Amino acid sequence: MLSRAARERETRPSQNSGLQEVYHPPVATNGKRDLEESSQDGSPSGDVQAEDELPTSVPVRPTKRIKLGSNPQVDLDPEFLLIHKVECGQSINHNHHPGTSYFLDIPRLFSGDNKASALRGTISITDVEEHLEDNEHISIVIYRTYDCEEYHESIEEGFERLKLSDYGVRTVSAMRPYLFVLREDMAPATCILEDMTLLSSDLKEALRNLENLDPRINYSSFRQDDWSLKAPYLQLYHFRDLVKQATRRLTNIEELRHVKVLLRYIDEAFGDDYAEADHLFAQGLVSQKHHSKLFGPNETVVNMKDGQPVASLSRGLPNTGQSTPTLYCEDWSFDGVFGRKGNTVVITWPSTSSEILPIVDLELFPLKYDLVGTKQKLLVRGQLLWKCRKRRYMSYRVPGGKGDIQTVRKYTIYTHCQ
Repeated sequence: MLSRAARERETRPSQNSGLQEVYHPPVATNGKRDLEESSQDGSPSGDVQAEDELPTSVPVRPTKRIKLGSNPQVDLDPEFLLIHKVECGQSINHNHHPGTSYFLDIPRLFSGDNKASALRGTISITDVEEHLEDNEHISIVIYRTYDCEEYHESIEEGFERLKLSDYGVRTVSAMRPYLFVLREDMAPATCILEDMTLLSSDLKEALRNLENLDPRINYSSFRQDDWSLKAPYLQLYHFRDLVKQATRRLTNIEELRHVKVLLRYIDEAFGDDYAEADHLFAQGLVSQKHHSKLFGPNETVVNMKDGQPVASLSRGLPNTGQSTPTLYCEDWSFDGVFGRKGNTVVITWPSTSSEILPIVDLELFPLKYDLVGTKQKLLVRGQLLWKCRKRRYMSYRVPGGKGDIQTVRKYTIYTHCQ
């Protein structure tokens, strides 16, 4: 029989019970046998053989935690999280790559990699949603996307062909990508696109309040696509100064902290880019890189049609989600009656022009950059057209004609327009 002290030790709960439990995956059968053999002779088994493509990335979550207690969390300052997303089309030499993978560092290829190696970082994220759940202080998540196949093409010259005496190995098509190896680490990959998702409810509420503090801030542009924004973040480019000024008037401390996270990332990642665009625009110039930044919401823009300027009002910001950006505009037209008409205008860059050109040379440009009298020409023509609301005699001379006066009879038919 057990003594009383021994029985108490058996029934006494552990001091660490109820806090948390760490889940370890079960050992595979062959792995268990190798461990048993190793423990018997004191040395590891010599039958273990490395695979051709062992992963070099270290996962962020090696084991899954099961929280059993409700321990209070440490109040961490809000932060943004930068995730590097690698996409692969899984074409020839890439068919064994994952379609999408996530990392916390910039991906690249490393010394010893071959043409069959996947573009990757060293710190992988196995499950983004779980990672965000474990880090509730993250206010914004930014995704930078990379193309695996495009990166391989960009470093093609870095591969060296292995010298093998067995010619038969070199002729097997499946083996060919493994015969080209890198002798050194390659440069980090360049992202092909970037987008961010606003996660924090405090941040979303702050943006709503900023619009109330300054109506010039177009809050509706922040909530497009379910709080997802695409680089170069035109909303923040056009409103960043207004947001910075209005932020000082926020009374909620939590909202203020989250807005500062957003502004800090924009300053760090796009501050130089925005400053470069501002410098060009101030000189009346524009480059293809900054073309979409030229157009803000509720601005008068000029579109050249048949050599004549036509003014419209931009509604919202350019849609940059397509290969060719577009801008939705509204204008007033007259065809016997006045009416407001909306249409989508394609923002095209002249294919034969240089990298930088005067803004007024574009087919579509904001009227505020006019330096050649376009504004005055539009005002004179608009005032003349506005007089057509009532019965009025109108005439004109045909360009290149004999000088005969032509009567605009249509204008004498309609007497009034709302």
